[in-house]
Amino acid sequence: MLYFYGNKKLMSIKVKNGIEISPSGYLFNTETGESFVLNATGAEILEYLRIGMNTENIADKMSEEHKIDKYRLLSDLEDYLYLLKQYELITDEE
Repeated sequence: MLYFYGNKKLMSIKVKNGIEISPSGYLFNTETGESFVLNATGAEILEYLRIGMNTENIADKMSEEHKIDKYRLLSDLEDYLYLLKQYELITDEE
């Protein structure tokens, strides 16, 4: 399912199989052996993706919880998702 705000597409994203995240934010890709350290916000976003939330739902929830402008958050979220996709940690469900 796809969502839109303004002229930008809001995607439904899936965390790839084999991605493990520890409570401390250590991410390990069991398929490639790569590891990363996430900050609390990055880990929170990945957990929301893992439970099936789309980008709009994530932006709504986080903007309310953290008192951040939703559209600023969507822009930052888009940048973060781009990085996750470059490292092949997520996939678009289009």
